[in-house]
Amino acid sequence: VRALQHALALHGVEEPDPMWQFMTSGFDSPALDADVRQRLTGSRQTWFYYLDVLKDRMIVRLKRAHPDEDFWTAFDALRPSGSYDAMRQHIHEALPDARDAGYGDIGDLQQALLEEFARPRVGWAQDWVPPNIGWESERAGYRAYWGQFDFFGKQQRTLVMHTFDEEVNYHEEQPWGMDALHVGQTGGLGGLTLYVDGEPYPVYSPEGTGGIVWSKRLVSLDDETVTVELLAENAGPSEHPYTVRFTCSALADRSDSPIEVVVEGGPADSTLEIGLGITRMRQETFAVDTATGVMGSWGVQGPDIGWVGLGIVFPPQRFLRVTDSEAEHQVILAAETGEPLRYHIQGDWLRGRTFPRSPVLRNWMDDLRRTARVAELHQDRGPVHQSAP
Repeated sequence: VRALQHALALHGVEEPDPMWQFMTSGFDSPALDADVRQRLTGSRQTWFYYLDVLKDRMIVRLKRAHPDEDFWTAFDALRPSGSYDAMRQHIHEALPDARDAGYGDIGDLQQALLEEFARPRVGWAQDWVPPNIGWESERAGYRAYWGQFDFFGKQQRTLVMHTFDEEVNYHEEQPWGMDALHVGQTGGLGGLTLYVDGEPYPVYSPEGTGGIVWSKRLVSLDDETVTVELLAENAGPSEHPYTVRFTCSALADRSDSPIEVVVEGGPADSTLEIGLGITRMRQETFAVDTATGVMGSWGVQGPDIGWVGLGIVFPPQRFLRVTDSEAEHQVILAAETGEPLRYHIQGDWLRGRTFPRSPVLRNWMDDLRRTARVAELHQDRGPVHQSAP
């Protein structure tokens, strides 16, 4: 392309090709949003395609400006070989006086254009209605209050939590999306239950009831990752309580949320297990893949929200059993005090998809398995034991 540009400049053709102007604008077009433009700008395949088309357009322009039959006969003979070096050398030999007016290094240009798209791609907020704390990517948002976990489905790639206040009714559909789960009296999407010697102790406090003391804070924030902490003190048996620490993250361009939980304290020599739950829906299908470490449901709570997918990705080697109640499904995992347990929660709101399909549970489980492959929780080296009889 640079050699062709040099040759065109020698013949007085200085006006840049419109395609080159489009490329160097960062693919600026009213038809393309910022996310699409950023992906196009950062894609080597995209640049190769556009440069290849640009090459052909510039050859047509040079043929008009330099109608030398011998030159083009030799040039056309080189084109089937696909050797850009040979074609470039032919231009330089035939037109040695072409001045150096090249486009510079494409990689440097790409990097400079990508810097113009730099922006925060994750966010957080708290106490728009106490005791909420929320974390989000541009693809999905999550929040926790009293240990109950909720998710926001999005139909726009955007950050919204900084706009939340008492006037924002996200329980009704907004231009960006909505709160896509009614948690009720359950732990919601990924809420936790401690099992101490087989006895269940929910680590969530619907409407703030019970003896658990809750606190929360921001841990870290940059343009690509945000992490918040939720701390539950005085959880479990009252005579020997536990402290449960959740660290929850949102990652740029990801719809899942990694969570790490550490349980400390409690009675000595007790068998500890952790139950991770998802709210049961009025109409749903449900499945667990214990080999991959995935639990998911696809269904409807009501017409206000419509179809949603709820999922948990967990370390498969910690799996013990699955339990069901009228209110929720739980996967029970091996645990020990002081030993971090990593899992991911993921929600999907059908109306938030750009191209709504008619997915079924099998499709949703495949989505969760893809998250499991990225999360690599099979590498978890935590405890593995059998549940108490």
